[in-house]
Amino acid sequence: MGSSCAAAQTNGLNPATITSSQYCTSTSIDFIPTNHIVVWGYQFDSHSDYLTGFAKVNSITGFKSSGAAGKCPPPHSTGYGSTTWNSIHNPKYKNSNGQYLECFVEYTKTHKYQPLLIWTMPTQDVVFIGRNEAPGGTFNQLIKWWEHLSYG
Repeated sequence: MGSSCAAAQTNGLNPATITSSQYCTSTSIDFIPTNHIVVWGYQFDSHSDYLTGFAKVNSITGFKSSGAAGKCPPPHSTGYGSTTWNSIHNPKYKNSNGQYLECFVEYTKTHKYQPLLIWTMPTQDVVFIGRNEAPGGTFNQLIKWWEHLSYG
């Protein structure tokens, strides 16, 4: 999914519950202009720690599920979206309960107005976060990147 990867900072997650983490500053999809998509991945040691970690990721990033549109990207560039997802190519990730894709624009001091995706893989107790850091980066670029990832 990425290259130039290192262990991710826990960013407020409980490090005792994380079995593996990665932060990648380069991604493997080459059709996004200037390829400024970065990705974090966190694998948790149990399903209950995964659920707690997923809730904490939402809290840390500022995702608001209340009133979120039922699709990604959200209908308004400043809104929130949440939907289920599945893999077309890997039967391991076909229509499973708890596989969510969340999307919104992250507002931070250093990364203002940048599209962000959070997606879950509950069968693996994993939460991923992808952010388009390109100047003027769009949700459509980020979702196109996400749609072309390969889940082995």
